[in-house]
Amino acid sequence: GIGQPHDLERAREAFEKSCDMGDSRGCANLGMISTGEMGGRADWAKAHMANEKECDAGDAYSCSELAFFYETGRGVKADRAKADGYYKMANEEFNKRCQANDADACEALATNQEHGRGGPPNKVLAKALREKACGIHPCTD
Repeated sequence: GIGQPHDLERAREAFEKSCDMGDSRGCANLGMISTGEMGGRADWAKAHMANEKECDAGDAYSCSELAFFYETGRGVKADRAKADGYYKMANEEFNKRCQANDADACEALATNQEHGRGGPPNKVLAKALREKACGIHPCTD
């Protein structure tokens, strides 16, 4: 809680229980904490499972995270075809959300387009998407 020391293991347990009960926020948090990037130990199997559940439910960020795992071999055998498939799924959802004026989704899609994640690099489209994102929510340098 607020003002209390962080207990990542208790948080992990709570997120896992929440995810097992079908709570999407719990799965998203479990995926994030299980990478070890917040401190504590990495549990790639849990990170993969939680992101897979969320990706299957249509969460673009979780699909993008899974793609990154397959692209880099983090916790799984590197597999470019699987990475591209997950990036394509993420990009479809980011595009829908960008069309609905979600600046973060426009920026995420721009980054994927710029780096050729889920298709060939498209720097012109990436620039247009960033301009759209900045039109929705003013950007700072």
